[in-house]
Amino acid sequence: MLRDLFGMTRDGRHWYDERLGVAVEVPAVYLEPPGATATTIGTPHGRSLRVISWEDLALDRVEQWGATGDLVLWAQSVALVQHGLVDRERLLARADSVGLRRELETVEWLAAAHAAGRTVEAPQLYAAQEALRDGLAAVTEAVRASRRTRG
Repeated sequence: MLRDLFGMTRDGRHWYDERLGVAVEVPAVYLEPPGATATTIGTPHGRSLRVISWEDLALDRVEQWGATGDLVLWAQSVALVQHGLVDRERLLARADSVGLRRELETVEWLAAAHAAGRTVEAPQLYAAQEALRDGLAAVTEAVRASRRTRG
């Protein structure tokens, strides 16, 4: 469909328009996190596409990072959470409603540390992810400990 409508190329569930530098991810049947909202937009050929909200897309990546500790997912989370189109109040309300506030706070705390010049690499991200269930204080200590072990 995206190839015919927009001339995009496909790689798995991802579609790309090299000329515009646009990437589209086509998820499974259900949007995540639960209760995610989407807007329907029309195409030039009279078809329609559902597009997930910025806030829900950001929380989907936050949730995936919280489950895996993956560096790429953390970087995507940070980029989405900090995007200018994100409605901060809606982001926080949605994070609370789907139980992702702690994960969101951890992603943002690590992003602030990175912005302040602290190293945030895979060992710190995995340590933070594993300590999530015990709260931000445990995350802070886990990240500090991972830095100490790396020298």
